[in-house]
Amino acid sequence: MQGLVDKREVHKHHEETVLLRSHEMVSSHAMRFIAGWQRLHERFDSASATPDPGLVAETLRQATIALAHKGFGVPFGWAFLMDRMTVHITAPVPHGAGGPAVSLEARAERVATRGSRLRGLVSHVVFGVEGRQIATGRGELRVIDDRLYERLRGDRSHLTNLDLPPRNLRDSPALRSSPHGLRGREWRVVFDPRDVLYFDHPVDHVPGMLLFQAARKAATQFVADAELVGFDGEYHRFVELSAPILVRIESSRPLDALRREVVVGVYDADTLAMSSRVIMALGGLKRSGLDQFGGSENGPMLRIANHSWQDDLPHPSESLEKVRAAGRGD
Repeated sequence: MQGLVDKREVHKHHEETVLLRSHEMVSSHAMRFIAGWQRLHERFDSASATPDPGLVAETLRQATIALAHKGFGVPFGWAFLMDRMTVHITAPVPHGAGGPAVSLEARAERVATRGSRLRGLVSHVVFGVEGRQIATGRGELRVIDDRLYERLRGDRSHLTNLDLPPRNLRDSPALRSSPHGLRGREWRVVFDPRDVLYFDHPVDHVPGMLLFQAARKAATQFVADAELVGFDGEYHRFVELSAPILVRIESSRPLDALRREVVVGVYDADTLAMSSRVIMALGGLKRSGLDQFGGSENGPMLRIANHSWQDDLPHPSESLEKVRAAGRGD
């Protein structure tokens, strides 16, 4: 069954923030999508041929949500919590980010149900342009009904981003100097609570995509002349809208001559809210030569595989615990 993507199916109110155009049900556990990045590519790094990790991550998020609604009948109004998200950039985009349509193949695994209701799944998504794989991603989704969400959040669910004053920022989120004086390793995260990219509709906590962007910006500032080609992040708790947010470089090490791993923590006040492992390509994806490991230029797009690069690496929270035990690395 084919059709257009309804903005409600990706939890959006504004059409300009919907990245998925059309969908096709392959089975109850698999879907194909066509995405258009032209709508938002100006908010990201449109000058680079490397697929923007922010666009990939947001498209992964929308595909995971749509798969849960269309494939498993989750009612609108239920809460979707992304406990973990991974992104892997594998090849440049032909003609740049604002060019051709992006095709997605999404499959649900580790499906958990209670009775007839979905409680969680893991989505595996492959991104392709003109038959070439350009990125892969995975999202670990937890689904809870609206009444349970109200109990979980309590009085905090009554404060939304609309209760905060707007902030005139040229680029949100933005990193500011650390209150602890850790120059070049820690930053305060500030954001505009009316930015439609992250706050498309009223929410009672800081969205996970904003935390992803904060971690990405921290890693990019820490590793000069490099592009993010891998991200593995675990969300541990809600980040409250009124709380001070800090992003910190916990450790960094070379993986090889072309890549550097950076462990990044995002904190709600002093409490760890997201731990992540970020892989940076030195000199960028194209200059580093890492794009040779992407999909074939002329062959069919690679299908979703059970094994991925993340399977060989420790969980982000495990990496952070090792850093804390050993002391901060270089």
